[in-house]
Amino acid sequence: MAAQDKQRSSAIQWAGLGVEAIRAGRFADGRDHLVRALRLDKVNPFYHFDLALAHHGLGDIEEAARELCTAIRLKPDFDDASRRLGMLCARYLFESDGVLDGFALRTAMQAPRASQQALAEAAISELARHGSLAQPLAAIAREGADATARNLLTKRTDDALRDDTLLAALEWGVNKNLTVERMLTALRRAVLLDVPPGRFEDKALQAFTIALAKHCVANEHVWAETPEETAAIEHLKPLLTGLPLGEFQATRAVLLIALYRPLSSFLPAGQTSAVKLRALRDWAAESLKNEQAEIALAKTLTAGPLPGDATGKRVAQQYEKAPYPRWTSLTMPNTGSLKLALRQFFSPDRLTFLEREFNVLIAGCGTGRQAIQSALGYGENAAVLGLDISARSLAYATRMAQGFGIPRLAFEQADLLAPDAKQRTFDIIECVGVLHHMADPLAGWRSLLGRLKPHGLMMLGLYSPVSRKVLSQLRQEPAFPGAGCTDAAARAYRQSLLARTAAEPGGDLAISKDAYTLSEFRDLALHEQEHPLTLAEIDAFMSAEKLAFRGFILPGPSFDSFHKQFPEPASLLRLADWAAHEAEHPNLFDGMYCFWCERVV
Repeated sequence: MAAQDKQRSSAIQWAGLGVEAIRAGRFADGRDHLVRALRLDKVNPFYHFDLALAHHGLGDIEEAARELCTAIRLKPDFDDASRRLGMLCARYLFESDGVLDGFALRTAMQAPRASQQALAEAAISELARHGSLAQPLAAIAREGADATARNLLTKRTDDALRDDTLLAALEWGVNKNLTVERMLTALRRAVLLDVPPGRFEDKALQAFTIALAKHCVANEHVWAETPEETAAIEHLKPLLTGLPLGEFQATRAVLLIALYRPLSSFLPAGQTSAVKLRALRDWAAESLKNEQAEIALAKTLTAGPLPGDATGKRVAQQYEKAPYPRWTSLTMPNTGSLKLALRQFFSPDRLTFLEREFNVLIAGCGTGRQAIQSALGYGENAAVLGLDISARSLAYATRMAQGFGIPRLAFEQADLLAPDAKQRTFDIIECVGVLHHMADPLAGWRSLLGRLKPHGLMMLGLYSPVSRKVLSQLRQEPAFPGAGCTDAAARAYRQSLLARTAAEPGGDLAISKDAYTLSEFRDLALHEQEHPLTLAEIDAFMSAEKLAFRGFILPGPSFDSFHKQFPEPASLLRLADWAAHEAEHPNLFDGMYCFWCERVV
């Protein structure tokens, strides 16, 4: 016993030295110390977690992921390890076999503050390359999607569809892999058209179909459907009258229709208790409860003047109908991490206001993800206000924010062009993905400047006409269904674009992460209003308004490429040089121009 105590004590000492080294930025020393600690205590999850930090600091991302997975296996409720694994999955692709562990991934997906979407994407990618989906995907290449789907489902539920990691990924995230989507779409079709009603007594089939239904609701039923599927759904609806009678075929109808239609469109909230399958019943009741809560919240929001111009009204209507994005989790920033990030763009003397209470405006906050991340990232000194024109989007934001317990975060409905009756000004304004949806983006920008304090900081996200060129061309095609098209037309149009070759306009749409839910696809390709700004226009506006450009927010490799063309450090702050670089690298700003600037007097 004494020997064990001595060994444990030695492990604690080495681990302590490792943590000290990591905090000092000596990651190699930290790694070596923690390796020694683990030789003495292999099952300590905290040592594996700290070793992951050391590997991350050294750039050994795969080793960091392995250690985090080990920490989660040893301590399934290790939320910090789950959160960090989600952060890694959001930033990196893991293609080597054995890096990610299925148990760790599905456990991490259920952690309250982990990025469930990033973890689900990583899980699906892992399953498709090395796991249970690899063989079915190979069979699809040989035999076709429909034949493979029938083989996986009609007589028995194949082991591939019983995989717990797959079920968790379908439940907690949205698939963004086109090859996997084709398989899932065929499986949905087979469940509806080919699986005999009697097979639904099979627990494995029930579990898979419920997970798939949750997935379809999460992606807002973005997948295309055939006329045969549409007709089959209509034939199922009369069976719903059997719900109050406790008929199992009515429950089966609920499950199958949920694969294709929003729950609220066919299932009254008062009838969920009659659903025979408990997992389906609980999920349906919770989903309808949340939707009703959002409708009620939308009526209580503080409302300022709403858009008076025709463009603003159309955009507001789009987001009332389809709040964007309907996120379910986010990458949790460390408290104060955004303060550290600002040091990349501003001198220390410009950031002294961060040490006292300060005000942040998230202009056009939509469903609140950015506002919540900013409130957490700036820390307790920040009072954050999210403004948006869509009450339904703000209701979603308010409901989601309730789970994070942020006391100094508020949401209001307002038009950015309207004067603020309270005459509030802000130390920081963030406005990402908003101004280019206004009739006059520069007028919107100028209005925001009226709310910025002297020497205030501003982060903007504006569409690049270079990166949006193909999407602009699509709007001119005869096949373009129009921004206000029906959901069915939007699904059909998306499917037609996904069927194009890479050489055709829009043929590379599948690589966009914004094409895999219906509201995101509308925002990407079917928006009511788009007005990108060139870097020259941005430069001229900032010069006229006495704003100083302080740098783009881009991944490291983008800067490496820029430095090769413009090695002079001063070029980083010259938009003319960035414009020249973008001309040679048209996908550089695929998302949008995202940058910091400040008012100079």
